[in-house]
Amino acid sequence: MGGRRALPVAALARPCRAGRNASIAMDLEAFSAPIVGAVAGAGKQDTDTTYSFNIATMALLPMDARVKKAILAKIDETISGKNEIAKIQQSLGHIPVGSQDDFAFGIAIGRIYNSFHYQTRRALERNATDKEFAEFLDILAEKAGKIRNALKQQ
Repeated sequence: MGGRRALPVAALARPCRAGRNASIAMDLEAFSAPIVGAVAGAGKQDTDTTYSFNIATMALLPMDARVKKAILAKIDETISGKNEIAKIQQSLGHIPVGSQDDFAFGIAIGRIYNSFHYQTRRALERNATDKEFAEFLDILAEKAGKIRNALKQQ
C-alpha cells in the first residue's frame, strides 16, 4: 500500500465490553468496529464481557460481505437501469459536457459510490477504512469496462 507503514503486531487495543464499538487510533488512522462476530473472534476474551484484540488482525479483515454484495448488486442495477441514467442526462442537457458517454459513466460511478458509502454506514455503523475503500476501487476498476460499455450512447 505505497508508503504506508505496517502496523506493529503487538499493538493491542484497550479492553472493550462485548457489543460496544472499539475505536483505535494509531499513526493518524482510526479503526472502529463492533466487538462481535469476526472482530471478537479475532481477539481474545479477557473476561466474560471484555475483549482485547490486535489491530493488525482487524486491519487485515476484507470488505464486509454484506457491503460487497450490495455494491455488486448496485453495479448490476446501474447497468440494467441505464434508462434512468439517460433520463438524468436529458434533464441536465442544458449543462455543457465534453462527452455524453463520460457524463453517463460519471453518473453511474456516483450512484455506485453512494451505495458503497451508504451501505458501509448502514451495515457497519461506521465509515469505510482505507483498506475497504481500496477494495471498492479494485471492484470498480474490474467492472468499469462493463459499466462503460453498457452505458455507451447509440
